[in-house]
Amino acid sequence: METLQQDQVAFDIVEEIDVLPSSVNARIVAASDVISRVSPTKMPYPFLKRVLDLAFVAAAAAPLTIIAPFIAAAIYLEDRGPVFYAHKRTGKGGKTFRMLKFRTMVPDADERKGEIIHLNECRGSFKMTNDPRITRVGRFLRVTSLDEIPQLLNVLMGHMTLVGPRACSVPAQDYAAYQLKRLDVAPGVIGPAQIWIRHAHFDEKVELELVYLDRQSLKLDIYLLFRALLVLLRPNGV
Repeated sequence: METLQQDQVAFDIVEEIDVLPSSVNARIVAASDVISRVSPTKMPYPFLKRVLDLAFVAAAAAPLTIIAPFIAAAIYLEDRGPVFYAHKRTGKGGKTFRMLKFRTMVPDADERKGEIIHLNECRGSFKMTNDPRITRVGRFLRVTSLDEIPQLLNVLMGHMTLVGPRACSVPAQDYAAYQLKRLDVAPGVIGPAQIWIRHAHFDEKVELELVYLDRQSLKLDIYLLFRALLVLLRPNGV
């Protein structure tokens, strides 16, 4: 925290972003300004980023082994369905992998997707306000972002990293040429788009993620992790 303050990273700037008009472009500009204030370091970033990933997973292991069984039991007891959900996502280099989450929808959610596909509100992944397939336990897990916990296994296996462009299901061949840069790195459990423009369209999220990729550093990753923790304290989660 002291390092960030010394670099004059004003955390109250982030709060100003949250009260901006609903214009996504305005939020992208404001968020980009915050990212730019956390200047890159000249350290071996990829190595330190991996160290941060593994250190975080190790530190989180003990408390999560206490919480996870209760979450798993709640999911199973609601409908006797599987506890985990693995969804194909596009990762580094355009390679696909199975991203893990605690299941938040009914067991036959994929089969029922065709019934509501016309109501999709987001390119890159299916999103729908008040999706009828979400279970009661699942709604709580999504609000608190506890459904994301299994992704730490993806981080441990190297499929993902803590901070980076958010993993999505858009195949590499469907990317515009300028968007392919986001596939140069592993997708993140959290990223700038989740913090500032969570409900924006895919192309708008990519625009902010490209700003992050141009300025990425360990310092910026730590800042975004801290910011994500603040967002998690809100009623609507990350």
